[in-house]
Amino acid sequence: MPRYNAPFEIHVHGDVPLRSDVSFEQIQEALKPLWKYAGARSLADGATSVYEEEPGIRFEQKEHMLQICWTVAGDEDFRQALDEMCMALNELAEQGAALEVTFYDTDFDEEDIDEADREVVDQIKELLDTRVRPAVAGDGGDIVFRGYREGVVRLHMQGSCSGCPSSSATLKHGIENMLKHYVPEVIAVEQVEF
Repeated sequence: MPRYNAPFEIHVHGDVPLRSDVSFEQIQEALKPLWKYAGARSLADGATSVYEEEPGIRFEQKEHMLQICWTVAGDEDFRQALDEMCMALNELAEQGAALEVTFYDTDFDEEDIDEADREVVDQIKELLDTRVRPAVAGDGGDIVFRGYREGVVRLHMQGSCSGCPSSSATLKHGIENMLKHYVPEVIAVEQVEF
């Protein structure tokens, strides 16, 4: 089922070494939550990324390596499909492997950022990626940059952070203070919803 007007483009990337006895049918079954999420009827139908320059989902039989560089339109419900896929894939993997999953906000347009603010925005994003996101990910949450204008940083909390009663305190006292310290142009942080 295609997901029109989905708030995210979700990119999954990584290489997973598989056991030598793993069959294509087992791989297809393990990846079923992903290709079904994409609205496909089989792995062959769902292995193609929404971007033709990405290789999608491939199995290199000679190396017994599952290679994923795949993007799909989706929502936060993708996390369930991802969890199911990871549990199934874990049974086939020769060893642990990291899969990078990134949610890109389809409503956010980098072109809307004032060119004079570009350097400040880059600093903010770097701090969010290196200091904030790893901390909130440890609690099952995530934070999405939604904009910057006239000293105000707009952020969206998601995952377990979105319903957490202390998320506004974390936003104001933790994130806002840290951003103000490292980026003097920041005067406030506000939480926004999609």
